[in-house]
Amino acid sequence: MAVISSVDLIEAVLALCLMIAALVCPFDRHWRTRPPPAGDLWWPYAWLVQNALVGVRSAGQWCGDVKAASVGIALAIEKRMMARLTQLTAMESWMRHHTSGLMMALAIVLALLLIWEGSP
Repeated sequence: MAVISSVDLIEAVLALCLMIAALVCPFDRHWRTRPPPAGDLWWPYAWLVQNALVGVRSAGQWCGDVKAASVGIALAIEKRMMARLTQLTAMESWMRHHTSGLMMALAIVLALLLIWEGSP
């Protein structure tokens, strides 16, 4: 099985494009049409642009609504996390005050766990 490198693939695509261009370009002049005179078809263009701008406005409004919702959600999450952080800082002072008792209780629990694990 032959392995095709990316350089060979690019060369093949370029050669194919050149062949298509060589075949299509001589017949291109038959497809050309004259543009309409200036000012004759302004009303379909105006209608098309007006309808396109309605879509652009509604997409812009939707993007604004999504941004406002995401900012509101982010603010709610931030408030909740700051409240929890405040609780943790309040707990820190309590833990500093009761560290020795907590360490002794932990040592007793670990000793009991070792005794329980060691008994048959």
